[in-house]
Amino acid sequence: MTQPSISILVPHYNDPEGFLLTLKSVEAQTFRGPRELVVCDDGSTPQNLRRLHEIAEQSPERIVLLENGVNRGRPHTRNRLLDTASGTYLTWCDSGDELYPQKLALQHDALYRARLLRWDRPVWVTCHYDMHWVGGKPKHGRQTVEGDQISNLLLSSLRAYLFTLLGTTRSFRDVGYFDQKLPRLQDLDFFLRFAAKGGMFALPNTTEALCVYHKSDAGKDADLIADCYRHIFRKHSALLMTRSVRFRRNRLYDLNMLAARFASNNDDAAKTLVYMMRAAALNPVSFARKALSTKGRPWT
Repeated sequence: MTQPSISILVPHYNDPEGFLLTLKSVEAQTFRGPRELVVCDDGSTPQNLRRLHEIAEQSPERIVLLENGVNRGRPHTRNRLLDTASGTYLTWCDSGDELYPQKLALQHDALYRARLLRWDRPVWVTCHYDMHWVGGKPKHGRQTVEGDQISNLLLSSLRAYLFTLLGTTRSFRDVGYFDQKLPRLQDLDFFLRFAAKGGMFALPNTTEALCVYHKSDAGKDADLIADCYRHIFRKHSALLMTRSVRFRRNRLYDLNMLAARFASNNDDAAKTLVYMMRAAALNPVSFARKALSTKGRPWT
């Protein structure tokens, strides 16, 4: 059997119909080189696991289906996927998200151009993306790769979304495993580690979005998100200390605004107020401007 050029890594948990949506978007790719989907189920119910197997068996794609048996969490699942990938190149897609038809082809071409230019640093090709909020308006996200890429990551002008990437499998493995202490925000930690090791981000030759993220804040705990951010800030304190006091203070402001958003979207008014007050204390001017522009909902 021909070794796949691209491994598409998909964690799955109790969302077989979401996986079907992802699978259909892979089947529609214009990239015609050999590829594989490596899917790892993270302890779904027996009914959902049976449905996942049915969907995989009906697809013409080459699918490797792994099972954790019990729920081990996303970092463990992603690490197992990373260990199993056999392609030269690697990309990610969560169950329920979609790749637009030209994503793999355009990103593969961009990696080839980087090799022709003889870049002596590992490269991950990211892309612009669409974000479809459950119960909200669709948004278009643009990635910034120029300038200081670590600052871009911390400022979120370069969003740390794994599903936007394509790189060599070796470049992902060289970063190491996903942090088991981060039930959320493993992507940001992973991106920062790649950049700190000298990795570079590039864009394909298009201004169009190449994937869509179906996003919901439902059930996401504000305190957990805040704790994960604090863990990342501690872990990457050496990077943060090379930035100004104002820069570091504003990242804490961003942390509290994000936590306020999660609390609000989960109807926790008391917790929303706590995080809003913390954000306002860190940067009262930005908080006031945001509140005015959003009619009193500065966390949106």
